[in-house]
Amino acid sequence: MGFADDKKDLPKPLPDVVVKAWKDAGAAVGWMKTETSGALIFVEKPEAGAIPAFRFAKWKDGIVPKLPAPDVPFGLDLAGTEITDTGLQELAKLKALASLALCETKVTDAAVEKLRKALPKCFIFHC
Repeated sequence: MGFADDKKDLPKPLPDVVVKAWKDAGAAVGWMKTETSGALIFVEKPEAGAIPAFRFAKWKDGIVPKLPAPDVPFGLDLAGTEITDTGLQELAKLKALASLALCETKVTDAAVEKLRKALPKCFIFHC
């Protein structure tokens, strides 16, 4: 497999207008992939098998619902943020959300299960 073949396997970035809005809201833009252990990891450069993703270092309720929702599968890394059960429910409107990292947050198992029902195709890594 040559370099050209490797490049065609890389994920496509999200539209610039979506990326700009999320960046302006404080999100880092990158990619998300699943480790062999099952953990979700946020990476800065595209890799085969990764999906476009956003990472917030800080969470603020009411921001995400105002942002343009990507219309292709994407990931969201909220690990270590102060997201609440209320904030978690804001994510239910993100129908293309495919991967969600929630490690080291204070969200409850009940709120995670409720979100899993709202987004059955989303892999939620809650540890």
